[in-house]
Amino acid sequence: MRYRGLLRWLVIQWLKRKSAKSGYGYFGDYPSWEAATADSKGYDQDGITQKVVEASRAVRDGKANYERDGQTYRDDFQWDLLPWLNELAQKKSNLQVLDFGGALGSHYYPVKKLFPNLNLNWVIVEQESFSDLGKAEFETDKLHFASNLKEAWVYGPYDVIILGCVLPYLDKPYEVLKELKAFNPEAILIDKHPVIKGDKDRLTVQHISPDIYEASYPAWFFSERKFKTFMSDYKLEKSILCPDIFNVNSEFKSYFYRRKQ
Repeated sequence: MRYRGLLRWLVIQWLKRKSAKSGYGYFGDYPSWEAATADSKGYDQDGITQKVVEASRAVRDGKANYERDGQTYRDDFQWDLLPWLNELAQKKSNLQVLDFGGALGSHYYPVKKLFPNLNLNWVIVEQESFSDLGKAEFETDKLHFASNLKEAWVYGPYDVIILGCVLPYLDKPYEVLKELKAFNPEAILIDKHPVIKGDKDRLTVQHISPDIYEASYPAWFFSERKFKTFMSDYKLEKSILCPDIFNVNSEFKSYFYRRKQ
């Protein structure tokens, strides 16, 4: 086992170096969001949006099982948060979900399929362009879209809030987390959250391989100690390590927080 662990460590280090040499990955340690933005190229929002729309239509219409980043998949849906959602679903016949950054239903459609007997009410908070598309083409009596948290408040209260790898791409993630905690949900599920050791967050610029789409934009790595202190008004039930490899000395984790009684 010791040798197997050493081999895995060597492979990870090699992949990290390869990622860095390729020019794709996370780079820099910027003093502000503005500085990181100035060093980013951004992305083709219209092109990405169209891919997500087409992929979401395919999932909605039963032609694919799920979509991620505008790509459709027919294999079984795998998601680190599923066991925790299942745990919550076992205790309720109705589940009110606020999905912050959930695109046009990336999580909603496969979860709905996996829990057919659950009365699932799902609200997605997205940037205005996605929210408008969602309202125009994807909204139902069980799926709603909002462009901000004030608008989402109308559909509450919420049993669970989901953050699917969205906090790293927010200018002020802690302020957003504070607003979300004000909804007082029973559970907060945070997926693929990038954390580092030490007391200071690190702001990088992420360069995406053109195999996915050509883009670069600011991305946070969070001090795990600072993050856990900020979330200490909720009880950390579980956390798991996500099997991702990056060129920054970090870990990606998913967290299940439950409201303290």
